[in-house]
Amino acid sequence: MFKRNDYKATIVSDEEKGSVVGSRWFENGERATYKITPKEGYIVESVFVNGKKVNCTNNTIIVENVNENIEIVVSYISVKESAAFSNLTKTIIFR
Repeated sequence: MFKRNDYKATIVSDEEKGSVVGSRWFENGERATYKITPKEGYIVESVFVNGKKVNCTNNTIIVENVNENIEIVVSYISVKESAAFSNLTKTIIFR
């Protein structure tokens, strides 16, 4: 007899910087897809699923074959901070 397993997704995201849209409940083996929408002036800095960094392509993440509760943690960075860091890493100082 098939037993239904329901798994829950918990999303941690600063709502002042962006939003995450996707289902909160899954059956065993389902695919979880989330769309991340940063607010103006922000970009996605990183996304972690159950403590592991995952790729975020076009502000979308996919978790294949859900078989446990998942926690999604999204971090945002301001566009200004991102540009400043990018410029800093491109600068070489010669002495």
